Amino acid sequence: MYHLEYPLTCPILGIPMVFNRGKVQDNSYSIDRIDNTIGYQLDNIHIISYRANMLKNNASSAELRMLSQHFN
Repeated sequence: MYHLEYPLTCPILGIPMVFNRGKVQDNSYSIDRIDNTIGYQLDNIHIISYRANMLKNNASSAELRMLSQHFN
């Protein structure tokens, strides 16, 4: 059986993460595909914060730098 490990802080932004019930917030857990051309497979996903996952919509310059550093 496979299991995912849920980090205490977002590996990209460093913010503390929690399981938010009822309402998604910036610090909620989010499953993100690394390569969007491939499905949700264990070797193609990572657990990050909802905020990090939504950065492509409204990121600040500082947040984009953190995201870039994580993937390089």
